[in-house]
Amino acid sequence: CRGGLAVGRWPPAGGRHSVSGTVLLDNRPLGNAKLYFHSRDRWAEPIRVITTPGGNFHAEDIPAGEYCVSVTAAAGGVEVPNQYRSQESTPFRIQLRRDRANVRMVASSRTAR
Repeated sequence: CRGGLAVGRWPPAGGRHSVSGTVLLDNRPLGNAKLYFHSRDRWAEPIRVITTPGGNFHAEDIPAGEYCVSVTAAAGGVEVPNQYRSQESTPFRIQLRRDRANVRMVASSRTAR
């Protein structure tokens, strides 16, 4: 996540939550991909979730806060463009202040102009 180091207590106040949704690449489900939820609190380890073959994901017990989500393909998976692989360049952001469902992350293999 860009913006430098966030300072605060870990885990942050606000409870723990679940998040679920779908990851698409070029409007097709991105199955067996690894998602990494990176907290803005840099000292916290990223939370790893693997999508189903249909591109769905579900994670529970995630501390409240702001996350950027990087995406990499699992072994034998579809190649994920570089911009989505790094926590510094991924455009995917999520605020967890409550449980979230039906989150859609749509990636494109086309180069941004």
